[in-house]
Amino acid sequence: MRAKELIEIQRKEKVSPYLQDLGENFYQEVKELINRKYSSYSKLRDEDVSIFSLALQELENIKNIALDLYETRERKIVSNALYFVKSGEEIEYENLTKEEAEIMRYIINTLKDSRREILNFGIDRREIRTLIEEEEEEEENISYITVRILRDLPSIAGIDGKVYGEFKAEDIVTLPESNARALINSGEAEELKL
Repeated sequence: MRAKELIEIQRKEKVSPYLQDLGENFYQEVKELINRKYSSYSKLRDEDVSIFSLALQELENIKNIALDLYETRERKIVSNALYFVKSGEEIEYENLTKEEAEIMRYIINTLKDSRREILNFGIDRREIRTLIEEEEEEEENISYITVRILRDLPSIAGIDGKVYGEFKAEDIVTLPESNARALINSGEAEELKL
């Protein structure tokens, strides 16, 4: 790999929302490039100081380009990991280097474990769904009756989970039977036969 290639790879990675295919050993190739440059520049140390200074700046630029490229890819990897954890879709490892694939696995496993741990409220989704279905069945079995309210009353919570009221004297309302019977028995409503 050469410095110009690294710059072009960085440019492509920055403009694309997707991870670019760098090859499995990309980071090893970058290390080799930096080591080659460093070795060739260290020989210049005893020569012209200005040439040596320019060489060190070039080496620093290469390192900064590699860091920027890595951080760009790192953001994409974290974003992809979140997507795969939330969606439950099969994880795609294409276009990842072997090091990045390891990072992706680690992030996904950590996120999944954290979600299980933090979002474990003692009842799993199947239990909640069963409770909802049972509640819906109970609601279907609730009978309602129509009553005339005899005096002003505050809101009441019906056994069907709904809030009824506030009521004014002479209001005509349909309530769950047990709520209506309680009002009738206390003299606050009378049943209407329809």
